[in-house]
Amino acid sequence: MKTFKSSKYGVIISLVISTVLFSVYHFGNISNQNIEATILQMFGVAGIGFMLGCLYVKTGSLLIPMIAHFFFDFFLTIMNGMQVSYKTQQFDPSTISAVILQFLIFLLIGIMILKAKHSDDWRLTRLIYSENGNK
Repeated sequence: MKTFKSSKYGVIISLVISTVLFSVYHFGNISNQNIEATILQMFGVAGIGFMLGCLYVKTGSLLIPMIAHFFFDFFLTIMNGMQVSYKTQQFDPSTISAVILQFLIFLLIGIMILKAKHSDDWRLTRLIYSENGNK
C-alpha cells in the first residue's frame, strides 16, 4: 500500500495483488491433489484472500485476518475431515458454480468490510499516512 498510496486506486491495486498472491500460494497444494482440484481451490480462495485483505486494510492489524483464516480452515476441517488428498473427478457444473458462488460471496463480504464514507475510516491508511507526516 505504501507503493501505491499516491494512486487513487492504491488500496484496490494492493488488494488485487495480495489476492492473486494468496491464490497462487495455494498452487503448492498440487502435490496433494490433481490439477482440477488445485485450480478450483485457487479460484475459490481468491475471494477469501480478498476478504482477508479487506480485514487487514480496515483494522490495520494482521491478527484479525489471521484469526479469520484459522477459523475458516478449522471449520472446513471439522466439516470435511482431515483429508490427505482431494481429487476432483470432473469439472461438473455444480462444482464450478459452487466455487464461483463462494468467490462472489467473499468478494461481497470484503466490499462490505471496506464500505466506509471515507477512506480515512480505514485504520491501515491512517497508519501509513501518519507515518510520513501526511494527513
